Amino acid sequence: MQSRRSYTAPQIELLRTKLRAYFWAEKAIFGDDFSWSALNVRVALYTGVTVLGDTLRQFAERQMSRGKPRPVGIDILDAIVSLLTHTSINALNIEELKEPEIPYHFALQLMEFLRYQDRRRPTVPPSELEGTYRAIVRSDGKISDVRLTVIISTDGHLVHLAEEADIYRDTPIKDFVDWSPHERKLYHDKFSESRGWGVLTPEDNLLGFMKRKVRKEYRDNHFYATMGVIPDFSDKADIEHLALLAYADPYGPEDGTEDKRQWFEKKCEKTISKLWHFVRVTQDDDVTAPGN
Repeated sequence: MQSRRSYTAPQIELLRTKLRAYFWAEKAIFGDDFSWSALNVRVALYTGVTVLGDTLRQFAERQMSRGKPRPVGIDILDAIVSLLTHTSINALNIEELKEPEIPYHFALQLMEFLRYQDRRRPTVPPSELEGTYRAIVRSDGKISDVRLTVIISTDGHLVHLAEEADIYRDTPIKDFVDWSPHERKLYHDKFSESRGWGVLTPEDNLLGFMKRKVRKEYRDNHFYATMGVIPDFSDKADIEHLALLAYADPYGPEDGTEDKRQWFEKKCEKTISKLWHFVRVTQDDDVTAPGN
């Protein structure tokens, strides 16, 4: 395998995870006969690269030195990739390495499960879906200015999703579209950032799986499901409108309601408030004002 010359931090972390999983899977089969030294030998047999001592174990287990993971050379990383992607091992998909933010094997398995049996290939997102969309959402005394960027994956099977939201305190003074930059700054409450991935089902339902950033790590989960799209995905034209149901936590203050009919009505109202209208943003649009 030709050297990649460099690896990003997410790619290196993915290689650690995959190498560690491969080692323990082999260990479960061969028991004490399989060790990190035996893995060194296997790397040499499959790739021609000699790995000495505890290098692979230290890398896989993220052993620290002076507060940082012990570094390994590009040749070792290339050898790990060659081993894990070998056709007789198949512990790593090269597309997964290109896009480590997506759990690629799981996503492909999901696509295969969703595929109609009479179709040869899974449904893939149209290139016309790619772009940035914006929704202005009013709920619970807040106004959320949400921007959702959709990027088609390298192989065209999946989508990357990136979401940013400026959240403001709602005020009856004037419509949000008429707020001045000073008023936006004055009523600004917080900034939210999320990222994730999605698949398109045969029913043209874009399903998105998101992680929201909390402090310095992406942690809290939320999801998108498609309620409508204009034009249709099959029309081969740029998507202009997306109606997405944004779903996170099933619980709320309404769960204390004793009247279960009223409880259900509150749930329905809550669901409607989570149905967001995203409109495509063009380069000419003023990003300081909501789309119409």
